[in-house]
Formats: sequence, structure tokens, C-alpha cells
Amino acid sequence: MKRRQLSIAMKNLALMAFCLALVFFSDLKLFAQTSQAGRFKTFWPPVVNQVYPELELCDLSGNRVKLSAYAGKVILLEPIGMSCPACQAFVGGDRKGGINGVIPQAGLSSIDVLLKAQGISISDPRLVRVQLLLYGPSLGVPTLPEAQAWSKHFDFGRRSNEVLLLGDQRYINQHSFNMIPGFQLIDKNFVLRSDACGHNPKSNMYKELIPMVGKLL
Repeated sequence: MKRRQLSIAMKNLALMAFCLALVFFSDLKLFAQTSQAGRFKTFWPPVVNQVYPELELCDLSGNRVKLSAYAGKVILLEPIGMSCPACQAFVGGDRKGGINGVIPQAGLSSIDVLLKAQGISISDPRLVRVQLLLYGPSLGVPTLPEAQAWSKHFDFGRRSNEVLLLGDQRYINQHSFNMIPGFQLIDKNFVLRSDACGHNPKSNMYKELIPMVGKLL
């Protein structure tokens, strides 16, 4: 009888331990998800001289890509609103013309021309050029067909060091809107070194950011 009671007690203890483990791991998972969401909220937009936020977004093929996969190279990142005249000018609107009924901003040279003026080859394998499509033509989340049409029109994404990423709903916010137009420069250690984005950029694109590209390569 005592042996039977002991066996029942042991089974009850094992069942209780199993239930406690389920609760613990469920709480741990919820804590991790909450922590990740919190980190994202406090870590966007990117901050100069800090490690760049991890972005995991779809590319032109619909595959998920992590921006950190390009760590070890210099990353020139351009936050884009597809209806922004300046964005279309920087990507080559002076040669290709506009898309989606937008007239590229006059007087702005493409980033290709600006880099070449500094003696930097746009095909340099040490440099990765990333276009981050934050807003589609109608100021919503960009769709894959819209991104593919953009890529085809401006001939961006053909070179191995050109990457186009599609933002999602998380990036439809005032912080993202304030980053357009312009460029950010990330060094080989994945640290944001220069921020020439928005209408009130922290760095001068022509005097600071672009000359810094060559220095970081």
C-alpha cells in the first residue's frame, strides 16, 4: 500500500513539474517576443555611432534577407519613398526619367555620378548599396510588383553589390518618413558612421558622407 501511495505521489510530482515547465517556457517565449518588440521600438530610427538595427526584409525575389549578412563590407543605404522626387533623382532619374507619374527633382545628380566623382567604382565588391523601400507609390507598404517595376525602370539590383529591400508595416511611421530622402553610411563593423537623411540631415551628404565612403573601403 505504501509503495502504491509513493508511486502515485511521484507521478503527481512529475505531472506538476511538467506543468510548471510549460508555464515557464511559455512565459519565457512571451518575454522574448516582448523584449524584441521593445528593442525594435527603441532602436528605430538608427543612431549615429551605434550598431545599425537588424533588418530582416524581403528582397526582389521574395526571400528574407538580413542586413547584417553584409557586415564586413561598407554599406551605403538609401531610405526611399517611391513617390519622392529626390529619391527618384538619386537613383538615376536624370537618365531614366521618373516612374509612377513622378518627375525626378531637377538639379540632383544620381548617386552613381556622385560616387564616380570621388573615384569610387559603383561595382566595387567592398561596397554594398542597399535601397530600403519604406513607402510605396501611394505612401503605403511597398508591394513586390511595385519594387520589381522600380528595379527594372532604374536598372537597380542587376549588380551583385546592389540590394533592394522592401519595408513592411513596422516601418510606416514618422521616424521612417523623416529619413527620406538621403543616405546612411554603415562601416564594416556594422556601425552607422554618417547620416545624411531627411530634410534636416545630421551630416552633409556632399562634404561628409560621400567622401567618407572612400575612406571606409
